Amino acid sequence: MSEPTNPEPARGDLRPVARRLSWLFVLIPLVTFFWSGWIGLDFGVHWDQEHRVDDLVHAFEEQTFLPEDYFYPSTTFYLTVAAAAPLAAEVVDLDRETDEFSGSTVRRFKTNEFQIRLRSLFLFVSSLTLLWAFVAMLVWRARPLEALVAALLLAGSFEVSYHARWVAPDAILMQFGALCLMACVTALRTPFSVNWLRAAAVAAGLAAGTKYTGGIFLLPVLIAVTASPRPLREAAAASLWFVGAFLISTPGALLEPTRFVGDVLFEMQHYQEGHFGYTVQTGSEHLLKMLRYLLLYGPSHWPAASLVICGLGVVGAVATWRQSRRLALVLLVVPLLFVPYLAMQRVMFVRNLQLLMPIGALLAARGAGVLLDRARSAPLRGVVVGLVSIVLGANLVFVYQAGRSIQEGGPERLAGEIVAWLEEHTDRVVQISPKVQILLGDQGVEATMEHVRRRPGEDVEAVLLFPREGLTPGYWPSNNPGLRVALGPLSANYDYYSTWWSDHVVILDRDDLYSIAALSPMPNIGHIFPELEGKPGNGRQQAGEGPKND
Repeated sequence: MSEPTNPEPARGDLRPVARRLSWLFVLIPLVTFFWSGWIGLDFGVHWDQEHRVDDLVHAFEEQTFLPEDYFYPSTTFYLTVAAAAPLAAEVVDLDRETDEFSGSTVRRFKTNEFQIRLRSLFLFVSSLTLLWAFVAMLVWRARPLEALVAALLLAGSFEVSYHARWVAPDAILMQFGALCLMACVTALRTPFSVNWLRAAAVAAGLAAGTKYTGGIFLLPVLIAVTASPRPLREAAAASLWFVGAFLISTPGALLEPTRFVGDVLFEMQHYQEGHFGYTVQTGSEHLLKMLRYLLLYGPSHWPAASLVICGLGVVGAVATWRQSRRLALVLLVVPLLFVPYLAMQRVMFVRNLQLLMPIGALLAARGAGVLLDRARSAPLRGVVVGLVSIVLGANLVFVYQAGRSIQEGGPERLAGEIVAWLEEHTDRVVQISPKVQILLGDQGVEATMEHVRRRPGEDVEAVLLFPREGLTPGYWPSNNPGLRVALGPLSANYDYYSTWWSDHVVILDRDDLYSIAALSPMPNIGHIFPELEGKPGNGRQQAGEGPKND
C-alpha cells in the first residue's frame, strides 16, 4: 500500500479568514529578528566582506558582470552588485580618454555608508528564512502557533542572528535551503504540485549558486519527486531546473570554466589540508565538535535551553517519521548526509552548519505541538506552553541585547566590563596586558585590586588581553567552548570565531595561553611570557594541535 501524498492528511485546514489573519503572526519574529540585526550592523570588519567589495571594484574596473574568483559561487557577488546599484549614477565616473574609473569610485564602495547598506541587504535576504519556515509549518500542520514557534526559534538563535549580519554566503544559503524545504512541503500536499516541486529545484539550484555545498538540497527535491505519478520524468525535469538555476546564478561556470574548476578544486584541497586554528582532525573529533555545537549552542546561547529545543526536535522527528516517512526523509536527508560529509574535512567553520538551523526549528516546533497534544490536563498543557514560552522569550531578549551591545559598544563600556569582571573574580590572580592597561588609563579607570598584576609573575593564574595582542591572529584556537572568557560587544561567538576582529578582550588560564603562544609562529608575547621573547613557534597548530578543552 503506497504512502499518501499529503504528509498530514485532512486534519483541519484553517478557514479562509483565519488563514489570512494567521499571516500576521509571522510579523512578530520577522520584525524582532530584523531589528535586533539592524542595530548591530556596525560591528566592525568582516573577512568575507572585504573580498566581496574587491569583487565589486574588479567588476567596475574591468567593466564585467563576473566576479574575480569562484572560491564561492556568484550569488553573493550579485547581491553586492545589487546593493551598489542605487549608487551607480553617482560613483560611475568613467574617464572617456583613458577608459578607466577614477579612485572616487573605489572610495565610495569602501565607505561605512555602503558597508551598512550592503549588510542591510544581506540581513533582509537572510531574514526570509523565518518566513519560509513559518509558511512550511503552516502548510504542513495548519496550526499558526506551531508556525510561529518555528519562526521564533530561528529569530531567537544567537548563531543565526549574528551570521545573518555578515556579507557572506552562509545565511543566504540557509535562506534558500529553507525556501527549498518549504516548496517541497507544499508540493507534497494533495493533489501533488509539480510547479511547487520545480520551485524547490530552483531554490536548491540557487542554494548551490550561493555555496557549492548547497547542492545537497537537490536531495530533498528528489525524495519529494517520489510522490509524483511520473517520478522519473519529474526527477529529470527537477534536475534540469536545478542546473539552470545554478548556471544563472553562477554563469562563470560556463563562461570561465578553467578558472571556475581551478578555484573549486582549490577550496576542496583547502578543506582537506586545514586552516590555522580552525583545523581539526577528520572523523570522530570533527563529528563530536559539530554535534556539541549543534546540540549546545546552535538553538540558543544557553546550553540548557539548547538541549530543551533539541529534545523537542527529537520528538518532532519521531512523530514525523511515524506519520510520513517521505516527509521525514525530505527534512532529515540533509543533516544525515551533510554532517558526516563535513566530518571528513579538516576545517571546521560553524558557519557551514547554519543551513541546518531551519530544519531543527521545524522539527522542534512539531515536537512542541506533539507534547501539547499529548498533555491531557490543563496543568500539563500549562507546563508545556510555559517552558516553550520561557525559552523563546529568553532567546529573543538575548539576541536583542547582543545587538544593543554592538550599538552601544566602545572603549568606555569595555573598560567598565573589564573592571566589573575583575571585581567579581577576586579568587584568581589576573595579569592585565599592556594594551588593556592603556585602555583603562585612557578611560580614567584604575584596576588597583590586590589580585591584579601588571607584569608577569609566578603567582599569575590568568591573563586578560586583546586577542591580537602579541599573537598571530590566525593561530588562536577556535571551536573550543570554555577555553576563554570574552568581554565586549556580542558580535559573534568568540569560542568558535577566535580570530574575530572586533574590540573585545579575552581571559585565559595562564597555562592555556602559554601553550598557544608557544605554538604561534611569531609569538612576540614577551610582555607576558619573557621566556618566549623572539622564539618562533613550530607551527604545529596548523595541524590542529594546541590546548584542549574537550
